[in-house]
Amino acid sequence: MKKIIQITLFVLIVLLIGVSPADLAAAEEFSHQTILKVDTPLENPNCSADFFMDVQPFSGNSSLPHPVLDTSCDGTSLFISTNTIPNHETGSFPNNRNPNKISAQDDHYSLNLAPTIADRVTILEIPNPFGIAINGILFDPIAAEWYNRDRNSGWNFNGLTNDLGFDMNNAHVQPTGDYHYHGIPEKLVELVLQGEAMSLIGYAADGFPVYLSYGYNDPNDPDSAIILVRPSYQIKEGTRPSGPGGVYDGTYVEDYEYVEGLGDLDICNGRFGVTPEYPAGIYHYYLTDDFPNIPRCLVGTPDTSFIMNPGGPQGEQPDGQSESQDSSTESSTQGQGSATSTGQGGPPQEAINACNGLSVGAACSFTTPRGTVNGSCSTIQNQMACKP
Repeated sequence: MKKIIQITLFVLIVLLIGVSPADLAAAEEFSHQTILKVDTPLENPNCSADFFMDVQPFSGNSSLPHPVLDTSCDGTSLFISTNTIPNHETGSFPNNRNPNKISAQDDHYSLNLAPTIADRVTILEIPNPFGIAINGILFDPIAAEWYNRDRNSGWNFNGLTNDLGFDMNNAHVQPTGDYHYHGIPEKLVELVLQGEAMSLIGYAADGFPVYLSYGYNDPNDPDSAIILVRPSYQIKEGTRPSGPGGVYDGTYVEDYEYVEGLGDLDICNGRFGVTPEYPAGIYHYYLTDDFPNIPRCLVGTPDTSFIMNPGGPQGEQPDGQSESQDSSTESSTQGQGSATSTGQGGPPQEAINACNGLSVGAACSFTTPRGTVNGSCSTIQNQMACKP
């Protein structure tokens, strides 16, 4: 086994578009965190393509296209092509909290086969996903909803504690038709998990593996007991000092705080240790039933294929805070690549250009790096734009 050295990282936090894993206003929470690091990269890494699923259509999804997932390696990188059609049971879409229909995408990602821990933690920002499951569906935990529909309010709704139209897989659909997970995908778990065992469920954008909730009691001893690993977050005590006010109750991401040593996992919901796929040891993340559910930060450097441009109209608000009729759940540019925002919460310029010379209700489309978005021209924040 590789020599493991314990080091202390000074974590530089950059606040981006009001997105946080927990209480980012108190940046000292993220400083001087202790993690375990391998002193050299993985030697002769295996092609992780072998760990992805041979996706087959789910019989109950007869109305959907067949799922497509292709993976390959070149010795240093893993390449993934997916149409993001799930290979398991889903809920009904559209529904009254998510008006979007699942449709095939043409998405392409790449991952480092020999990831290393970076000098700083990368905090997820909208619309960047955390990673990808072994069936080609994205892990995308951050909801594009804020208190009072204001990204600058400092209060981001925690998706899984609000009614955002999720199905039994803690998943819903973007306006582009992209089905994605906000928490543990239960029907995928049924295909993967064999009892209480350490089970690979996907890869993070930085190339490190992601596991379901079970791990070894001793992270470096595969013969130790299997335990349900615990995240190190808790709901704060007291009341919110601004914005919505009221008692901290988990409604907002900022209701949570990280407490080092509270659980088994670090601030990014991971740890170093041996795994069935990486017996020499590797840093790895976990999905957990409790917050953060899906990690909200990365210890390595995310591949550029997972970096997408923020912006676009905000979405359906929980608890009766309805957006205007010209909005739909989640950002219309989330997951679409480099569509250019026209400003805080405004539609992307490509969507505006698509309706030049057209009238309200006219069919329209615009192209992003992740495919063509079809829709109709609508008035969004006092300007005509193509709404998916």
